[in-house]
Amino acid sequence: AALSPILCDPRALTRDAAMLTLAVAGTAAISVVGGAGRQTGALLLLALALYLYLAFRHERAAARATRSEAQAPETPNLSIAALAGLVVLGVGAMAAGAEALVWGAVNIAHAAGLSERVIGISLVALGTSLPELATAIVAATRNQSDVAIGNVLGSCVFNVFGILGATAVIAPIAIDPAEFGEDVAATAIASALALLLAIVARGVPRIAGIAMTALYVGYIAYVFVGGPA
Repeated sequence: AALSPILCDPRALTRDAAMLTLAVAGTAAISVVGGAGRQTGALLLLALALYLYLAFRHERAAARATRSEAQAPETPNLSIAALAGLVVLGVGAMAAGAEALVWGAVNIAHAAGLSERVIGISLVALGTSLPELATAIVAATRNQSDVAIGNVLGSCVFNVFGILGATAVIAPIAIDPAEFGEDVAATAIASALALLLAIVARGVPRIAGIAMTALYVGYIAYVFVGGPA
């Protein structure tokens, strides 16, 4: 948003931001009870499947309602197979780059004596979010706001329901509420801000993007300097 203001379908934005808020509330509940077992993980995966189904139905209906010859999408010059190959290549390159960044950052952090919590919240989170960052920046520079905001909110929802759910199904997760309380609170504030922007601004204006970026930098600085050990 700091590069290009994000304006998109307010109904879809409200839906996705509300789902993100629900995901954060679920994460807070899991933190309070001290972890997630296999049954909780299965429920999270079920919630993700339901969300994707409803989102697909809504977007398909909206596309049919607005489709016209004047709005027909441009036909790409490449074949479907070539486009699919580019997608696979791009995803593989981003995954390899993120893996290299995380590996290097974690080893540097361990050498500096940082805790696993700090490493996970900052360096690992940044490394695993690079694909979302790259996609959002490209979408913003091409004025494809729906792709930018959908990519970010969808990734956050998938991280909670999909990643946390699948991990809990494979191996139950134990969480120390005292250790991650501040982080859950920060995530709740961020999702509430996204929902507020969806309702009031119907998007993310540039000034909000700059403010959100500054808030994130400030929070990471707090984690490194003033947060709990």
